[in-house]
Amino acid sequence: MSLIKAHETSVYHIRGEAKYDSPPITIKEGQLRYWFDNLQSGMQRLEETFANHPQVRFTYEELFGDTQGTMDSITQFLGVKPASMNCNTMKQESRSMKDAIANYANLEKKFRDTEYHRFFES
Repeated sequence: MSLIKAHETSVYHIRGEAKYDSPPITIKEGQLRYWFDNLQSGMQRLEETFANHPQVRFTYEELFGDTQGTMDSITQFLGVKPASMNCNTMKQESRSMKDAIANYANLEKKFRDTEYHRFFES
């Protein structure tokens, strides 16, 4: 959602204490399917390319929910000394997807019986 919102609003980064309020966005079903398809094919290519290599995995939510803990895991994986990590980039959206996407219910219904339903909030 963040990338779609950034493309629509031309706001790609929010730093420090800045606040950015925007109305809920409307996402076209085809646009969302395009992003889901690209995400999935990109992840598949990465998994195939690095299948025989050690990996560390983390989610966006883990990184922003516990930045220091996630970075500690990454530095340990890389075999480098942990360092204090500071990030001044803010999440673009603090609302739930249901509140930030005007047509969320319609999209959730359209993708309910697909492999992409996992991207919707329970």
